[in-house]
Amino acid sequence: MFSIGVNTWVWVSPLTDEDLLRLAPRVAGWGFDTIELPVERVGDWDPGRAAGLLAELGLTASVVLVMPPGRELVAADGETVRATQDYLRRCVDAAVTVGSPVIGGPAYASVGRTWRMSGEERRACYAELRENLTPVGEYAAERGVTVAVEPLNRYESSLINTVEQAVEAVGGIPGVGLALDVYHMNIEERDPAAAVRQAGELLAHVQVCANDRGAPGADHLDWPGLSGALREVGYRGPLCIESFTAHNRSIATAASIWRPLAATQDDLATRGLAFLRTL
Repeated sequence: MFSIGVNTWVWVSPLTDEDLLRLAPRVAGWGFDTIELPVERVGDWDPGRAAGLLAELGLTASVVLVMPPGRELVAADGETVRATQDYLRRCVDAAVTVGSPVIGGPAYASVGRTWRMSGEERRACYAELRENLTPVGEYAAERGVTVAVEPLNRYESSLINTVEQAVEAVGGIPGVGLALDVYHMNIEERDPAAAVRQAGELLAHVQVCANDRGAPGADHLDWPGLSGALREVGYRGPLCIESFTAHNRSIATAASIWRPLAATQDDLATRGLAFLRTL
């Protein structure tokens, strides 16, 4: 069976120590294996304190990086790139402390940043990304962490939308793998299971939800096909539910959550957990 996780964005943004103290016991009590911790700003929550709490509850952790406007590794000035690299290193440090094997997310450009590119311009951006991501990947690899780069859908990024593009952009960089989110795959991949197979040994993290960002299973996605492909490539990480609350103005706007996706956020998490256990 896959281990199952849930992102604290289902309930809150940004995550704080007080939020985690309230949420983690509930997540453990429902039967989740992993809790996913976003680092929106370094210092929002204390990794050392989180590590102690999760150990008491028997939960493992995964860490996700966050790329708001101003965090860029391509087509940006040197100061911005260096600040973004430093932020990513601090995410790695947090992952080491809480025992997460990955930091996952779109570690290339801010979410919502899109621009037209010719084939030549795209290749140049990928070369720049490799140059700027490599020192972060090396820093992560030295500490036993993988930077899992996540393709986003066309409305949230124009740089990396598919597994094929991700492999071209970051394949072979030490300490760098891929994070796949079925929400984005449902939009961009013609065959999500085939995309999982294409990711192969680079696959380091998986996030799941329904095609509308609700509870996985209440949708049209081919979950047996996806889970079969994950087994074929030997994926051993968790399936982490990533959804968002419509009750937080900033995160609802950022994720385009304009209506409740379940009767309650707790219901979204527990129904998703029950379904994922059937896989």
